[in-house]
Amino acid sequence: MGRAVPRVDIPEKVDGSARFGIDMKLPGMLVAAVRTAPTLDGRLRGVDSAPAASQPGVHAVVPLDNGVAVVAGTYWQARMALSRLRPDFDAGPNADLSSRQLIARYQAALEGGPWATPLNEGNLEAAPAPGARVVTADYENPFLAHATMEPMNCTVSVTTDRCEVWAPTQGQEFAFHTLKAVLGLRDDQVQVNRTPYIGGGFGRRLLPDFVVQAALISKAVGRPVKTIWSREEDIRRDKYRPATLVRLAAEMDGEGRPASLRARVVSPTILLPVFPTIEPVLNEKGIDPSALEGMLEPIYDIARKRVDFHLLKIPVPTSVMRTTGYGPNIFAVESFVDELAVAAKSDPVEYRRRLLDKNPRARAVLEWAARLGGWGAPLPKGHGRGVAVARAFGTFVAQVVEVAVDADEVRALRVASAVDCGPVLDPGIAASNFECGIVFGLSYCKSEITFEADTTVQRNFDGYELPYLAESPELVTEFLESGGELGGIGEVSPVTVPPALANAVFAATGRRLRSMPLGRHGLRFGVVRPPKGRGYA
Repeated sequence: MGRAVPRVDIPEKVDGSARFGIDMKLPGMLVAAVRTAPTLDGRLRGVDSAPAASQPGVHAVVPLDNGVAVVAGTYWQARMALSRLRPDFDAGPNADLSSRQLIARYQAALEGGPWATPLNEGNLEAAPAPGARVVTADYENPFLAHATMEPMNCTVSVTTDRCEVWAPTQGQEFAFHTLKAVLGLRDDQVQVNRTPYIGGGFGRRLLPDFVVQAALISKAVGRPVKTIWSREEDIRRDKYRPATLVRLAAEMDGEGRPASLRARVVSPTILLPVFPTIEPVLNEKGIDPSALEGMLEPIYDIARKRVDFHLLKIPVPTSVMRTTGYGPNIFAVESFVDELAVAAKSDPVEYRRRLLDKNPRARAVLEWAARLGGWGAPLPKGHGRGVAVARAFGTFVAQVVEVAVDADEVRALRVASAVDCGPVLDPGIAASNFECGIVFGLSYCKSEITFEADTTVQRNFDGYELPYLAESPELVTEFLESGGELGGIGEVSPVTVPPALANAVFAATGRRLRSMPLGRHGLRFGVVRPPKGRGYA
């Protein structure tokens, strides 16, 4: 413990010998390509299988509830034969669904409720005191795709009395129980093997939908089948990080401190797809605990607090994605605290320091990050620094992001992070996890999923762009040993990147970004040149 031990997986990932789910091979195995309905709720009416069935290597054309699969000797044979089919789909009940409609639903909920109130400390029902200064702002987070490097795939062998699975999955138990129910098998008849490596999960591979689909295809042809989704299928059939709308209002006292803070959060469910047994609780209480993360345990010393929550029901499938509720909520809170600092004519770091008198761990990482990030040092014109601090997944983190803004181009130059996760078991792996999470956090600032005619507008990496290496900033990360309890690392760093970056853009330009991604504001990421004499950290 406490030493950086070389990772055992690096050599085989470099030389290509590492085995992922997509590399799985079994004797007699066939390969399936899939096309599902273009709309979210579409269903297959029928398909003429002849154009595909006559193609080289094709073994079968398998109708599915919401699509069709072609099973062949190789993936390319299956994919080419699939392209010849013209399935007839029923568009479903939401054929006109669009982002414009969804935004209207969010706005209506924000203005009209109804509300559940999981936190209410102090009397916030009364009107503000006469002459009190009230600051209010709304913050939006978009729908986001997991966009894992390895698309959804699964190898399954189903016989009359057994189902064996080789899956790049995060949820073996979910797959196990779902397969039992779908196939009508006993416990001892289902075996779920996780493949050695997963090409990115981020919560998407918790859900068993792709495993069940592969099992049904294998059952239909009576052979082991590896099902592979195309990138378009992968993005269009994702279970997205939900868009959220958050309204924050603070009553400021004579010293510019928030005497009260009221939050209203509108969000679809995050937990239901992975914990279906929670549905009665969701319906009864109207609260999704995951969608409230970061709101119910504020790190700042504010005496009067109230959080209202509206569980929005929409046809867009949503689920767990890296940062869960912390990401959207901390974007709102840390952007808002920056706005309060401006309203109080106070330095953003100093303003936060004063609000963290009773939270020494949060204050320590804030001060450490400010030092690492050169807070207060002069900057060239068009440059700015932004800060964000949070407690998420048991870990305290603060980040200072430095940006350069030139016209519509935002270059994220440097991210300095201070982390208190309790004992650091392996500082090398911890830093790697944390820093790759920073780049993942930049993806929350770069792209979004939008809808038109009940389907995604973005269908591949040409429309849903992830950060490029040349857009990645210099990374400086240090861990603080506070003696606190063990916390998490992998999901923490993306939480504070969007608000710190948005606050940095404000510092550089005076433009306040209350929504992501940057493209909503006519901005884009630019290429970052490494500091002279240094490579990328």
